[in-house]
Amino acid sequence: MYLLAYPTREARQQSWAAFNADPEWQQVRAASEANGKIVEKVESVFLVPTDFSPMK
Repeated sequence: MYLLAYPTREARQQSWAAFNADPEWQQVRAASEANGKIVEKVESVFLVPTDFSPMK
């Protein structure tokens, strides 16, 4: 599990699209899955800071 922060959902989409298109990542991913997939599923949850959060 890990948390990532983005200024907007659009920025998140653009960032992940660029990451998935990266040739080095594609090679690393292919190598890591040579004997089968290592990730069963990816689940994304969008969190919203509370009113008292310093992130707001």
